[in-house]
Amino acid sequence: MRLVIKHEVNPVRGGYLARSTQMRVAAQGYNEQTAKANLERTVQLFLAPLEREGILQEELRKMGVTFEEIDGSGLVILLS
Repeated sequence: MRLVIKHEVNPVRGGYLARSTQMRVAAQGYNEQTAKANLERTVQLFLAPLEREGILQEELRKMGVTFEEIDGSGLVILLS
């Protein structure tokens, strides 16, 4: 499954904050790239229980997240 997550990155004291208001998650990093990478990991951890419970697609629809089924690809997160 491929997800397209809307996000923004803003400077904060001591680094950067990447957040997705769409999913209500955020992560910090010492530079923009690290903040984005940390956000991707945070999203993976946030979605793992939903995937295990079999309610991932339903919850993504509720959040307004765009996703696409791709055979055998696992979970691919694209930040836009």
